[in-house]
Amino acid sequence: MKLQGFDTAIAALKKRQQTIKRVTDQVMQESAQEVLVRAKSKCRFTEIASELTLQYIDGAWQVSTQTPESAYVEFGTGLFAKRYVPSLPGSWQEMAWDFYINGKGRTPDYPYLYPAFREVTAHVMDTLAEAIENT
Repeated sequence: MKLQGFDTAIAALKKRQQTIKRVTDQVMQESAQEVLVRAKSKCRFTEIASELTLQYIDGAWQVSTQTPESAYVEFGTGLFAKRYVPSLPGSWQEMAWDFYINGKGRTPDYPYLYPAFREVTAHVMDTLAEAIENT
């Protein structure tokens, strides 16, 4: 026995789910691209800014660099890091402390990636909700 319209409803829900996934992926990619652009513009050091890239890794868009110095510029070293890093959210603190060595460094923090991330992600849920609503 089949419920009338059940198959149609399931098919419509599956189609809607695919649309939402496509729109979500698009918004996340565009948001990550905006983080990249803003981070590059905020970075005081062209050598580091030029190394920033956007990659799709394990199902997520990531702005990153393979230049270790970029973390020291972002978070600072020594007393600068000790003052700045605790103001960051937990996952950012964990990342920053991975680069902390002995507390004797003298590099001031010049954040560029976290401020860009914060600016963009502050609005990403609104952007996503609007994009899904308009599909």
